[in-house]
Amino acid sequence: MPQIVDLLRDMIAIAWRVWSSPVNAARFVAFGGALVAWVVYKRYEERKWPNFLTRDAATDAIYTAIYLGGFYSVCIAAPIFAVSERLVVRFAPFLQLHLLQNANPLVQIAVVSITMDFACYWVHRFFHTSTILWSFHRIHHSQTELSPLTGYRFHIAEAIVRGLAPMIPGIMLGPTTATFTIAIWLDTTLNALAHSGGSWTFGILGQALVSPHFHRLHHAVDPRLHQGNYGLTYSLWDRLFRTAVVASEAPAAYGVPEEVPRSFLKQLVDPVFVISRRSFRQSSATNVTAQSAST
Repeated sequence: MPQIVDLLRDMIAIAWRVWSSPVNAARFVAFGGALVAWVVYKRYEERKWPNFLTRDAATDAIYTAIYLGGFYSVCIAAPIFAVSERLVVRFAPFLQLHLLQNANPLVQIAVVSITMDFACYWVHRFFHTSTILWSFHRIHHSQTELSPLTGYRFHIAEAIVRGLAPMIPGIMLGPTTATFTIAIWLDTTLNALAHSGGSWTFGILGQALVSPHFHRLHHAVDPRLHQGNYGLTYSLWDRLFRTAVVASEAPAAYGVPEEVPRSFLKQLVDPVFVISRRSFRQSSATNVTAQSAST
């Protein structure tokens, strides 16, 4: 019994450190500000209050609570990062270059933010081009009513891959906690606003930053629109690698053409079933082809 109490005490202490960390506080502030901006936009531009009482909004709220609330960080991300950090220290200490150790804080913020988004841009593209990865990413695209909460609608398997992507660049750069926190605040703010479904373009800054107008095309059902605009914070990657999609009008509909469960629990297991069914069909087709060839 004392061992269980000690374990619970240690877990609570770890959870509190993660939940009260500057990085997590930055996420709270950024998301809260974006959420307020979205509510104001809905009320004064679209002449209506957002509806948080729908089934899809409830599903988004669960994802947001898991990721923003710290559950994912404490139970999944923190252990993975701790193990990865130990592996780097033991087997690849040469990666700890601390390239930004003596750099100006503004330079640190810019380099960290741009580097993280560059890694996430390519991971995002792979989730669209790989059939297996799309089985998980389609969960994010299944929402038909965009809101800042939709920015957290990610399958846990995808969240793990997205978290690992910028880890090596981060270890190599070695930014200070303060500059990393500000970079996270910037990225969280723009990501939340990008999923608002609004028509804001950010003007001339939209040539470099992902605006709601730019990203809402990526969530269109129309495949001609959603196969592009992969940047999460910076639109310059899409312009540089020619994946930018431009359209003046809002998409006719958001979501995906295929059927996706609407409940959180079903969405957790759905990609596994989709991949299993696809593998079974491919295996059956191969067997039929082989039998036909033998006869």
